Amino acid sequence: MVEREITILMAGEVGFESSTSWSQPIILMIILVSSTLLAGCTNDEESISEDAVDERFGCTYLDAINYNSSSTEDDGSCEYQQFGEPILGCMYPEALNFSPLATEDNGSCMYPETPVEREKTGIMEIYNHILPCTDTMISNGTINDFDTNFREIGNVIIVEKNGTLRYEVFYTVYSGNEYVGNQTYIGYSYSSNGLDWIKHDELIINRPLEDPYVVYENGIYHLFAEDKLDLPFKNIRKYHSQDGLNWTDDGDIFDTKSGGIPNDWENEDVSSPVVWIENEIWYMLYEGRGGLHRGNIGLAYSDDGYNWSRMNENNTPTFANGSIFSWDESGVVPDDLIKIDDEYYMLYHGYSRNHGGQWKMGIAKTENFEDWERHRANPIAEINTLMFTNIEGGYLFHFTGDKASTSSTKNIGGICTFIIDEISF
Repeated sequence: MVEREITILMAGEVGFESSTSWSQPIILMIILVSSTLLAGCTNDEESISEDAVDERFGCTYLDAINYNSSSTEDDGSCEYQQFGEPILGCMYPEALNFSPLATEDNGSCMYPETPVEREKTGIMEIYNHILPCTDTMISNGTINDFDTNFREIGNVIIVEKNGTLRYEVFYTVYSGNEYVGNQTYIGYSYSSNGLDWIKHDELIINRPLEDPYVVYENGIYHLFAEDKLDLPFKNIRKYHSQDGLNWTDDGDIFDTKSGGIPNDWENEDVSSPVVWIENEIWYMLYEGRGGLHRGNIGLAYSDDGYNWSRMNENNTPTFANGSIFSWDESGVVPDDLIKIDDEYYMLYHGYSRNHGGQWKMGIAKTENFEDWERHRANPIAEINTLMFTNIEGGYLFHFTGDKASTSSTKNIGGICTFIIDEISF
């Protein structure tokens, strides 16, 4: 090997230091090692920079099978596990057509329409139901029938027989077009629903009676009515029956009475009974007339329905005619009574000589039969009898026209019906 000297200059603070002599092979090795080290540093920096860029991009969605927690920017490379074809349908549980098997919503969900709440009907709407008489539940007969015309109608009773409910009603009828006081009789109809009625085609009692009211107790019908055979009319008579068609006469059970306050207010006749049983005691509202007092309402009670006593010891009406110049100042007559919670609601008709003398309907309520509240809308109808029954979902009313020549309802021939939702004051 030929050795050659190479002079390496070492830099000093000023100028150059003295030279040092190395052999050529050693110098070449130093140069190669230095070059390799320098090159290695440069390649490492480039490699680290490229890896950092690659890891920043990737799939950032957790439910993807290639989710990369190190990626900060999604590059659209996400892949998902495939389960076959999607099941289309409505995926919203509150929808009518919700499909629990659907895996993909297709926009077909349907939702119930918001119900429109119907405004409830009450006492204020009664006038609107009277004149049209849009629903005749029982039609009157022809000119030759015993029931050519209806007069005062009785209450509807609901009787359960063999597990089936049956609606029954008793009412006053007369033949021909001329009302004669001692030629009125009792008719009868029945129904399975209170709306569709079947009329019995014969009189059920041959004695002249008017204004019937019936109580059904322990399988027995008890009928109370004005006795029209005796003249002058003055008593309330009673009948009983096991089937509502064949009746036994129990005789007069309530008579007139003199005295009282106002004096002799019931010494001429008692009539228009309204009877009910409560806590095994029988009660009866009735009309009393006498002298100048042409109608006040009394209250009586009984242990058996046959023997009656007046409730007030000083013989005063439980409900008197209205104040002066009111629509019911001249007389009041009870028609029907129902109990709602702890209050009693009474339908009654009244009239005023100062207002044409035409009968009109009113309603009043009480808790004790001493303190009464008349409804602010009175009179609620221009007829002389209106009856009501508490049924599921409301109150069933029925009425007939007033045959007076001046009445706006004189052309109503049969018994009409309507339903209201509530009775409130």
